[in-house]
Amino acid sequence: MVILRNDNSRRTFWKLAKVEMLLPSSDGTVRSAKVMVNGESGKRITLRRPIQYLIPLEVQASATDDSRVQSRADQQNTEIKDNDQLQRRTPRRKAAVVGEIVRRQLSS
Repeated sequence: MVILRNDNSRRTFWKLAKVEMLLPSSDGTVRSAKVMVNGESGKRITLRRPIQYLIPLEVQASATDDSRVQSRADQQNTEIKDNDQLQRRTPRRKAAVVGEIVRRQLSS
């Protein structure tokens, strides 16, 4: 997965694309790639773009079965809802913590 750099638009409007094939030049160096991107009408379009215009995204894992991934996500959401004592993985602002404590005291 890559982001397609476009000099004619702002970064927030650059498109997301999937690299289909790397295209080596006559000397064997990869200088361009074929990428699949969603067009304006929603159709998928295959484009050929130079490597300099492709910004790679960091992808941690790939799934072969979307239903298995979805069921795992549903299971994790259920576990989080069931466990009020679960520690958050991201730090919270002090105001958010105080607000949550006040809400809990008011609701009980």
